[in-house]
Amino acid sequence: MRIIIPLPIIIPAIAILLIVQPFVTVTSEFTPNISLLPGDILLTKSAQHPVHGYWKHIAIYVGNGYVVESAAAYDVKQHAWLVNGVAYTKVKDVCSREVDEVLVMRLEDNPQAVTAAVAYAKSQVGKNYDWLLWKFNERSQYCSELIWHAFQVSGINLDSDGGLFVSPDDIANSPHLVKVYQQRRSSSPQP
Repeated sequence: MRIIIPLPIIIPAIAILLIVQPFVTVTSEFTPNISLLPGDILLTKSAQHPVHGYWKHIAIYVGNGYVVESAAAYDVKQHAWLVNGVAYTKVKDVCSREVDEVLVMRLEDNPQAVTAAVAYAKSQVGKNYDWLLWKFNERSQYCSELIWHAFQVSGINLDSDGGLFVSPDDIANSPHLVKVYQQRRSSSPQP
């Protein structure tokens, strides 16, 4: 059974959670112990992140230690946006945001689609965060929408449930991707 909540209720609730939630940085770095390839999808889990679902954030690795991600984080102490939209971010910085677990997934046997996905993600840098959370809007993008669009340009639909919203969990459950790495903060890496 699916419960549908009208957007006028969802958007203010999400905005309040994102703005009120203080941005916390962990002093210990938690970087995947794997050689990432351009096009790899990095998913993170954090108990501190207010988003529903197991996986809370998603980004695409574009090379040289960087991902392209779409995020919205407001520092209530500094009264400033730390991130608000699509940007290049160091992998180690993404993994230093109260991350409890990391999952790396990969599209295999389709190098053209991977190259197109990376190029698309890079072309979106500078766009605003999508506060409406509607995956068909390309003027602004939220994290999993960015990844969905990046692979959709090659006809690969990573949204495992086909709804109007695509979440990190939807992409993690895509039959098109394979898990290449997973690690919890307190455990050893799992291939």
